[in-house]
Order: sequence, then C-alpha cells, then structure tokens
Amino acid sequence: GKTSLEMQDCDGAQAKVVEVQKLLLTALVDLTAFFAEVISLDLTDADNFAEGYGVAIALVPLMQNLDPDAAGIIERSMGVFGSQTPFVDGLDDVFDALSSFVTRAGIDCTLLSRDISDDCDQGIGGVPTSSGPVGSSPIASPPTSPIAELAPTLEPIYDPSPMEEDMTSNDGSFCGSGIDGGVPSALANTIPSSALLGGAYTPTSNVNHIVALTDLVGFIERSESMSDGLIAYEASAEGISLKCLSIGSKWIHVTTTNPLYVIYMYGLWISDEGDNDVDGYSNKMFDEGEILNYGDTIVMDEFEKSSGYDGKLTGETIRVTNMWMATTTEMYRAAESCRDGYDSNSPQGFNPVDFAAAFWFGSAQDADSTDGGSLYAWAKRAEQEFTNQSNGANAKIISLLRKLQQSFADCRGLSEDAREVKGIEMKHAATDIARWMVVPLVQNFIHHLAAESGMEEDESDERNRMVLYALTVLPFISICDEDTFDDLFYDLVTDLDSYDSATFTNRIETLYSRFECLGISCDMVGKSIYSDEGWPECIVPSTTKEIAGYLATSDASFQMLKFDLDISTIFSFIVMEASEAALDIYENGRNVKGDAPNSFISLKTVSIPSSLPEAIVIYEDFTSGVVDYTSVTKNAIMGEEAFLWSSPLKNSAAASLAIATIDMHLSILDDMHQAVNLCETGGWEDNWDSAVAAVVGWTEGDDGSSVDGYLFFQLAEELCAHFDNCENDDGESIINNKLMAEFTKGQESLKNKQCEEAEASRQAIERYLQAILVDILAYHSKFAHSNGDDRHCLLAHVARNALLPLIRRVSEPSAKTIEDNVVATALGCRVDDVEAVYMALNDYVVAKIIDCSWLGSSVCKETIPTFLPTPSPPSKSLTLTFRPTSSPTSKKPTVAPTIQKTPTASLAPSINMRFCGLSLEEARIRCVKSIPCPDGRNDNCLRGQTCFSVQRICDTEGSATNLGIFSPSTSPTNNPTTTSTMSVIQTTPTNAGGEGTSTASPTKKPTNKPIMQIPYWDYDPKM
Repeated sequence: GKTSLEMQDCDGAQAKVVEVQKLLLTALVDLTAFFAEVISLDLTDADNFAEGYGVAIALVPLMQNLDPDAAGIIERSMGVFGSQTPFVDGLDDVFDALSSFVTRAGIDCTLLSRDISDDCDQGIGGVPTSSGPVGSSPIASPPTSPIAELAPTLEPIYDPSPMEEDMTSNDGSFCGSGIDGGVPSALANTIPSSALLGGAYTPTSNVNHIVALTDLVGFIERSESMSDGLIAYEASAEGISLKCLSIGSKWIHVTTTNPLYVIYMYGLWISDEGDNDVDGYSNKMFDEGEILNYGDTIVMDEFEKSSGYDGKLTGETIRVTNMWMATTTEMYRAAESCRDGYDSNSPQGFNPVDFAAAFWFGSAQDADSTDGGSLYAWAKRAEQEFTNQSNGANAKIISLLRKLQQSFADCRGLSEDAREVKGIEMKHAATDIARWMVVPLVQNFIHHLAAESGMEEDESDERNRMVLYALTVLPFISICDEDTFDDLFYDLVTDLDSYDSATFTNRIETLYSRFECLGISCDMVGKSIYSDEGWPECIVPSTTKEIAGYLATSDASFQMLKFDLDISTIFSFIVMEASEAALDIYENGRNVKGDAPNSFISLKTVSIPSSLPEAIVIYEDFTSGVVDYTSVTKNAIMGEEAFLWSSPLKNSAAASLAIATIDMHLSILDDMHQAVNLCETGGWEDNWDSAVAAVVGWTEGDDGSSVDGYLFFQLAEELCAHFDNCENDDGESIINNKLMAEFTKGQESLKNKQCEEAEASRQAIERYLQAILVDILAYHSKFAHSNGDDRHCLLAHVARNALLPLIRRVSEPSAKTIEDNVVATALGCRVDDVEAVYMALNDYVVAKIIDCSWLGSSVCKETIPTFLPTPSPPSKSLTLTFRPTSSPTSKKPTVAPTIQKTPTASLAPSINMRFCGLSLEEARIRCVKSIPCPDGRNDNCLRGQTCFSVQRICDTEGSATNLGIFSPSTSPTNNPTTTSTMSVIQTTPTNAGGEGTSTASPTKKPTNKPIMQIPYWDYDPKM
C-alpha cells in the first residue's frame, strides 16, 4: 500500500485498503470466536465475558449490512453486559453466525485459528495431523517401535466426541481430562474392573485404562531411548495419557476442587523459577511453562536434561508429579461430586475413588512386592528405608480409600443438605489420605538428600532425585514459611551446583520443624535406617506447651494454634485466584481438627459464641444490625462488594486482616468469657489457653519464631516497627509483652479461683486488643488519606468493620463519623476527613480507658475529643470549640478546648454521686465526663454501662486527669454555664517513622515476590 501511494497508484492503494480492512475484520471474527469458546466453558468468568463483550461490540456494526441475522445472534449472545443473561444462543449458534458472515464477507477461513466452519480444514476442532508430542503433534497411529509390547493398551489420540469437546487442553490439543476435571470413564467398557492389589480394594467402576497408565510408567523406567519414553508418555489409553494428566487440567476445576494442586502452583510460582512479577499480574508461569501444567514442565525438563536420558528417573518423575496429583484430584473430585449431586446422575457403580485407587495400586497384585510402576510400589520402596513409623503409609491409604469409596456410595440418594455435609466430610477424609501420600515424598526427599550429602553408604550421584523431591515437597512449606521455602529452594534447586553437604543437618532440622506445614508428624515418617548420632532428632515445635512465653496447661491450644496455617493457605489461594477454594477453607476448615472423625473447626464457625450472654451480645453487635460486619471476610476472599474492583493481592491482605481482627477477635472474647465463667467450677483451661493461642498463632509459636504470623501478636509487632515504639532493639512490642503478662496473671488467678482478679485480667486484655485495633485503623486511614493508596484504604475499611460495633456500644456519633469518612464500595475506596476519624478514635480511647502510652499512633496527642457520651434525653447537647490557652501550665505550649455548656447539658453535676460506667472504677475516675444517673436506673446509661454510686462528690480532681490524657485548667469552675479549659498531655512515645509516610515494611527478609507473611502496614515488600 505504501508503495502504491508513493507511485501515486491510487487504485492499487485502494485495493490494499480493502485487503487490510478484511484482515482486521478477520482478526475481530477470530477474537469473537475465541471468547465465545472460552465463555461457553464457564459462563461465570467475568473477565472473559467482559473481553468477549468488547470484541463483539466492535464486530457487530461491521456485520449489520452484510449479515444482519448473524449480527443479531452475536449481539444477543455476547453484546450484553451487567445484569442481562449472556450467551442465550449457545456456542453452536454463535459459530454458525460467524461462519455465515465469514462466507458473505469473503474472509479466508484458513487464517482463522478457531474452527467455526465445516467447509474449512484449519481450526482447533480436530487434531493436528503431524506426528509428535501431544499438544502440537500427537501420535497418528499405534506405535511400532519397541513400545509395541504394550500395543494392546495404547491407542492414538482421537477426535473427541461432542460430549468431550470442552475437555481440550490449554494448547488446543485433545486430552480426555473428563468429567469435572477428572480422568474420563472408560469409553468402551463400563464393566467393573477386577480387584486391585490382590483383593485389597474392589472397584465398582472400570479402571483398566488407569491401570494401563501405571504400566506405561513401568515401561518408561525400562526404556533406553528418549524417543521410546516420549511415545509412552504421550500415548493414549482410553483417551487419556500420562502427559494429559498434567496438560489436560482445567483451571476452573483444579482451583475449585483440589487444594493440593493450588498449593503446588503457588509454591512453584513464587519460587526462583516462577514468573512472580512484583505487581502480581504475571501470567502465572513456572520454568517458562504455564503453572497449570507444572507437572508436564518438570517431566519434560527431565526428558531433556543435559546429562542425558535416564528412563528410571523419568518414570519416577512422572509418577510423583502427574500420577500423584491425579490421585488426589480423583479423591477431591469424589467429595465435590457428592456435594453438587453429580453422583445421582452418574452411571450406577461409577466412583472417582476407584480411579484414585487405580492410580495408587496400578497393576500390582502382591502387597509385599516393591516392583512395578505403581505409586503403591514406590511408597513401599520408600517405607523400607525407614523404621519406627506409627503406621505404614500404604496400610493407612488402603484403609482410608475403602472408607472414602463407601462414603461416595452412601452419598447417592441423600438430600441436598445431607450431601453437602457428607461431601465436606469426604473432602476432609481426602485431605487425611493426602497427608499419608505426602509421607513417601518426604521419606524419598530425606533419603536422597542424605545420600547426596554422604550420609548413606550409596555413593551414587543423587542430585537429580534430590531436586525432584525438593520440587514435590517444598511447595507445602511455601504456604506457611516462605523464608524457609526460599532458602531451601535456592540451595537445593536453583543453586544446586553449589550445594554444600555440610548443611545437611541444618536442612533436615529445618524440614522437621516444618512438618506441620505438610500436615504430617515425625512418627508418620519414621527414622531413616541410615541415621546415627550425626542425624538430628525429629521434634515438631507444636508439641511444646509454651506460647510466646505463656505456659499452656491444656491440649486445646495445640489445634487453635494451627489457624495460622488456614489463614496462610487462604492468603495464597486468593493470590492464585482460587477464591472458591479459599472460601471453602474459611467456611469448612483444613488444619484445625474437631473432636469427631473427619471434622474440622473453621475460621467462620470459631467466631460464633457459646451460650454465654456476654459473648452473644458482642457477636450480635457485629451481625444483627443493618450491616453484618463479619461479612467483610467473605467479601475480601471472593472479591465481592467493596473488593469487587480490587486485585487478588490487595484482597488477600484484606482477608487476612479481617480474619485476625474480626473472626479471631470474636473467638478470643468468647473464650475469655467462658474461662472466667468457669473460674469457680473449674474446667477453664481449654478456653483460656485457646484465647492465648488465637492471639499468638502457631507461626509465632515457641516463645517467638522467625516466621511472621497473621494474628494480633504479629499485628502489634509490625505496628511497633512502623511507629518506632518497640520495647527493645529485638522489635518486641510493648503491648504484646503486656498482653502475655496479663494472660499469665489471669491464668494464675483462675488457678487460685480468684475470679474477680481473673475478670480484671480479661478486661485488661480486651483493652490491649482494642488498642491494637485503634492503631491499625489510625495508621491505614491516615496513609490512605495522605497518599490516595487503595491498598491502605481497603485495610482501613477492614479495620473500620472490626471496630465500629465496639465503638457504637460507647458512642454512636463517633461510630457514625468513622463510618462516613472511611468508605469502600464496589466502585472504589476513599478516606475523607482523617482528622475526624482520629478525633472519633480518641473519644473511644477515652471512653474505654485505653492508656495512650500503649498506642503508637498519634490518636491521643494530635486530636481533641469532640464527643462525650450523650445523656438521656437526647435533646441535651454540648459544643466543643478550641482556643489557645492564655496561661499554659507547662513549658510546652498547648492547645486547649473550650467546652461551652448550656445549663441543661451538665453531664456531671457536683451534687450527684451516681454515674454511668463500664465499671465502678471507671465511673469514679471519669465522673466529670460520665452520664449522670441520679435515680440509679441503668436505662439512663449507654448500652453495656451500669449506674454506679461513686460515694463522693465529683469535682475536677476526679476528672480525666487520672487517665493521662487531659490536665485540669488553671482556673477550674463549678459553674456549668462558664468555660472550662483543658490542655492535652502528650503521653505517647515520639513516632520517628511518622504516619502517612511510606516506610520500609518490617519483613524479616527482603524479597521481590508475593509472600504469605505479608506485612499489613506497608504491605508492599514485593507488590
């Protein structure tokens, strides 16, 4: 075209314009077809729907003149947005409409990547005809090389049936990944297979095609050439191949069904080999391959490694990546199928647990044999390298698979609610089986790490196997301790050539200390047969009863400590955009076991109070009004309502903060009330210890640790680091030390049945926790206001929800001020008048008798309270104005408020000796500010307050002077119509860091990628 223009060949140039227009039109048609295809697979995917809408609206006007009927179909199906129903005509009609338009517009269909027309040979509907690997060039005919020995079990990859067309893998090739993301049923044979492992397990489904896959692994281990190994890896058995176990996976399925798949993807994504951009918006890659296909990426790396082909190692790699994960997928698929009712519509006898069993047992029939390509034989070999196990992994897996098989069968015919309960039980049972499946992974990791470190008799090069098992074990650690994960991954994978065998003891000790992250224990793994005095002893830290210096006296705290693991898992799942899986853990639990078999305590249910009225009233303050303040956790997890516009990274931090400050806070308050209630009768230990555990968490654990937690203890540590008011150079928070000391004091009071003292400790702990909440809201609201930072604004929104019900109990106007000035909606987030927020927080601090020296923020020293508790009747009022004091009472100038009162507004007439308060002590020392109740009736007071007789005449000496916040004026007066002056006393430490300024976040180790232990305050060590 440019040449024609330069030669002034206008007709030629015009012809090129027409060609360019047609090519642009071709691209629009192809894009519309692409999004139509992906939308049809998941009508709930808002992102694809939005992009499909964009390209369809661009195409429809260009279709109108040539093919109005086709344009109408595209507009109805893809040109709607918002509340209208999408895709009303279905994929076939959309493709037919596009095909019609392509014909009329004269578009060359061979340029399209989507198969929208039967008259065109190109497209994705069929399978490429060239030979080669699955995904680009699958096998066109049965193999005839040495692999012919397995010819009866192998077939070419074939065109999918209409029912299976939506099971194409990410690269467009056919992988029979089957129903709900699992392996497909046998297409030609529905007769149940023979018993597995010599009768140890009897399937009700046909699993011959899965058993054939395990035979293929055995063949690969015996093969001598990479070409033979690749043929076996890519060959199909009943529409499924070893390769398809990885590349046939669907994001929507694995991220909603199999939590282990998400854990692996997260760990590998944040590793040195992952594409973890600092903004979080990467393509989710690992080792230059899609993270969803991580198993295939690892296997292909093994095939193509520079040291040459090793069939035995390649087979082992396939077994512990693709087959191991496929086993877990089938177990979780069974649980999910029970919950959604799929089992009621499936063929009689079909059971996904049978598929999991077939993957594990394969063709093995001798329970004592270690030969063959099955996972059972592999686990048996690992087990022989260890002694002193509580149970053999294989024995437990056999027993538990049988129970899970029966549970799926029992699910048929249950009501919807009963299926949900049964399905959740099955999911927890699947998790229990998976824990035992992890054991041989860890045993192999220890075995090959020891061999490579010269700790065993075998002097062969074990580096590749050490790497393999590092890749399959370390992702579990990434969920709860990313620093340890980073160190081990770098040492054992990234920088393998520099591995120092002298670090073996340290590495094993580290692994032992993180068994909780893997869901296993020392007795499950056992002791290596090669271990001697040079080996460290396996002692899992969680068996200690010391929690950050507090000595627990019951076992109840052990489970409560593990809620940190649930929070960190939820965090990582949100980052991986697996929100439904994250919500499932929040609502149904994962790491904190209940009393009944296969029962777990969840973060959602732990916040629901017992029968004590005191706890129920607090809970109802959060849940029973117009706003359910506890819903902020679910909204952050799912990216809904106020978090609709935000990113997964911001939402993950918001969800973590909400869990700590709302869900766990309510649990702490309930447990403390329960403990004090049991002071006289006994049995308080479980509740009091659980409250401590809910404050501290497992990751802080044994007198503190190197792992950042998520709960109040960690929040206080990070606050003091930001405000530069830590107690010492070690970063210990002043308020944490007070918290733990008060917990210990309360424990002693409960032991000695000193119930009033125990109640005093409970109240003190409440105030400490409230002080932390005040600092959280103060910091984030000021930062968000000063910098327009969305991230801090969302965290301020969470802190607002954590505090509002508590503030409303004391001061409705203060709550309203905060509510109006910290605003988050589906359209965005903002903090308006931050000074008003600070003043409202100051009112709350005064009302709750929170010592300003506990705070790092400047809530006390920069603001003057604008609200004093409103007396009854509500028509009484007071006005607060400010003027400089004429005669300062200290060397430092102060700003003093002038309180102008009408005669009827006097809150503390000197002749009255009855005042409202949360306690007698409060009513006495705050009588000047308290609501008078001269008739002795509690209904004169605010909710939660009581009318007390202070037994003295109240004057300015009984005012807030004793609180360390205000000092009396130099000219006090008893005349309520005159002006009283008070000057602010600065009691809080100087904040060197300042508020609203960007400071380095107090992480223990600098890093440039998203981590689990993400600081809430500056939040951006890598995002």
